[in-house]
Amino acid sequence: MAEYKVTYTAEGKVKHELTYKGLTFDYTMVPHSLGKTSDKKSFDSQMFERMPYEDSEVLEAVGDLDFADEDVIEEVISFLSERE
Repeated sequence: MAEYKVTYTAEGKVKHELTYKGLTFDYTMVPHSLGKTSDKKSFDSQMFERMPYEDSEVLEAVGDLDFADEDVIEEVISFLSERE
């Protein structure tokens, strides 16, 4: 089953973690002088590097997680869980 976690820290960091097909993809938004910046590439970029033959629909859905609201997140996680 696919899983998505978001963790907030007292230092203002926001860690995003996606587990799909037994692999974990993550990035942390860290405070920056202009707001926040990511310490790693987006989920879809990480997935493409580690799973280059994954279906384009999966990569597109994962790309939606970066700026999604709760409803979209639930849809994407359900979709990914069906694909596992």
